[in-house]
Amino acid sequence: DKFQICNGYEHLFLPTFACGGDSIMGIAPNIVPRQLAEMYRKVKENDFKAAADINRKLVPVYNAMETSEEPCPGPVKYVLKQQGFDCGLPRKPVVDISDGMRTELDKIMKAL
Repeated sequence: DKFQICNGYEHLFLPTFACGGDSIMGIAPNIVPRQLAEMYRKVKENDFKAAADINRKLVPVYNAMETSEEPCPGPVKYVLKQQGFDCGLPRKPVVDISDGMRTELDKIMKAL
């Protein structure tokens, strides 16, 4: 009866909502759920400028979670631990993230 759209690619979250998409899934919703919910609300209120501003701030999060040098789940587990959710270390063959990635993620999350 009703066709619904769910997107799983972070960089297309805003366009998905703007085109009438119903939901999203991915890595970023685990670590920035409030910001993404607010972006969704702004789109529903037709405040596309505010939604775009939120999305622009989240682009570094999207990029950090998709790096091929240090693939998930390492980065997301680190951020979740910083938020008080100790998810443990990644299982092999994935290894824990580097000190450089920790510094980058701390900087990105602090900027939000």
